[in-house]
Amino acid sequence: MPDITNEQAIGVFESKEIKVISKPSKKKSNSKSAELIIQHGSTIALFNRVKSQTSSTRYLSVPTDLTRFVGSDRLPVTGSVPPKVPTSESIFGGFTVDPSVWESFIIYLVDPTKPVLPTNIAPPHPDWPSPPSNVISTLLAPSIRYNSTVVLQSLQTGRCSPVLVIRRGEEGSDVVGMDGTSTEAAIACPEGELPGHPVSQLQKVAFEVYQHDSRQQVGRDPSYGGLWLSCDQETVREQFVNAERRWNPLPTQTRGSGSRPSSMPNTPQTRFGVLPMTPHTTTVGLPSNPPSPISSSSSATDYFGNHSRKSSSSALFSPLSNEIALPSTDGGPVRRQRTGSTSRGPLQRPVSMHKKRTSSVDITTVNSYDYMPNALMAANGTLPGAERLYWTLDVGDVCIWSIVSTEAVSYTFYVPPYATEPTAPMSPFPVAHRFLPPNMSAEVPAKYNHHYTSMATVPLVTFYGKNFSKKPDGTAAHTVYYGDQPAAHNEVRCNEVMAAAEPQGLQHPTPIFLVREDGQCILPTQLVYP
Repeated sequence: MPDITNEQAIGVFESKEIKVISKPSKKKSNSKSAELIIQHGSTIALFNRVKSQTSSTRYLSVPTDLTRFVGSDRLPVTGSVPPKVPTSESIFGGFTVDPSVWESFIIYLVDPTKPVLPTNIAPPHPDWPSPPSNVISTLLAPSIRYNSTVVLQSLQTGRCSPVLVIRRGEEGSDVVGMDGTSTEAAIACPEGELPGHPVSQLQKVAFEVYQHDSRQQVGRDPSYGGLWLSCDQETVREQFVNAERRWNPLPTQTRGSGSRPSSMPNTPQTRFGVLPMTPHTTTVGLPSNPPSPISSSSSATDYFGNHSRKSSSSALFSPLSNEIALPSTDGGPVRRQRTGSTSRGPLQRPVSMHKKRTSSVDITTVNSYDYMPNALMAANGTLPGAERLYWTLDVGDVCIWSIVSTEAVSYTFYVPPYATEPTAPMSPFPVAHRFLPPNMSAEVPAKYNHHYTSMATVPLVTFYGKNFSKKPDGTAAHTVYYGDQPAAHNEVRCNEVMAAAEPQGLQHPTPIFLVREDGQCILPTQLVYP
């Protein structure tokens, strides 16, 4: 077809249904906001907007590559050539920004210890490019969480970004790191970090370029802010941030220190802190110095089993090897242990549980060079008695992106060379999802005959889909082709049901096409007969 310069419309193409969001969710995660959470292996779009000015909006994009658009014969568009990518020394070469056109990117959780290499792995969808070599399995499709290592892959060209760490944006251009508490997909995280809250649509995010030695560089130079994905006018490049990280203690309610291990049995005794009633004549040897419930010990490991990875605040004691086991009273009465006194009853509650939690970290010195190694140790939980810390860093407006989910629908149609001037718009396209052979169609059994009365005397194949239409004289606007064999009879029963005569003499499975009555548009389907 020649270029259309007179604004002649070739068709109106429907997109998938989308959810309109007026503002980002402020809630961390719940059942209502679950549908807004960005999933691993889903498509997203990113845009940068300086100081909330719509005129400065720039969408992350890539140069258009028509060779990626293939027909039903799996060949690219006739005459298409790969785009010319300008030579760049940036690690984001091939990525651009566009003020008016957005681009879909597939966001994958990846293992940062493996390189990003092209593969022949089957993509999640047939029309998508193959995922990179270090991608986490998409079978479980976990949610994308802050502090996770990800890769952005262009849906159009298959070009991949370097490994990035997605960070949560706060007020202004501040971002937060090392505040994770989740163990979901912890393999897709920098060393020493845990995933944070799920990423939701329209939230402010930033992408830090993953470097395996970034922790050591921060320890040597407190003003080392790392490299970040940035939008600099009309180019995309890595931005070096030269600013000190502000360290703060992680809030107690988000640390999950009092959570019960999944390996602990779910019984009333362990859930409510009650123990079986013990006869007063029984001598029970208790340890003189019971272990702290917030520290790990060998006796606690023996009590809960070697598979328990951490201790629990619900554990009141840990029997030693020479102690007398408490008699079992399964099904009998239980007695709640007193919590107001430590002198009564057969068991003694550890004194350490009544102590007020204190921090041994001097927050007033977090900006000094001498404190940085201790801050890193405390953030990772390797400094004994220290609070866990998270950091805040000002990366600038050019490194702040808004993230949204996208939906894409691809349409494939063929216009023969003789159709130089379309007589009618190409769309809306009829779509056939499935079909039933004559022996299974609605006319059999006979009780369905009243639904539609057909004048055909030949066996009919029934097709189900959408956008089936009629011409003004009532005949079908499209003809069903079994390979190169047209159906002898075609009829449209409604917008979603169409019938065509059964083909004759087919010896092998043949693809099905829908051809417009004037022959100017051929539409492939995913159906094969028989």
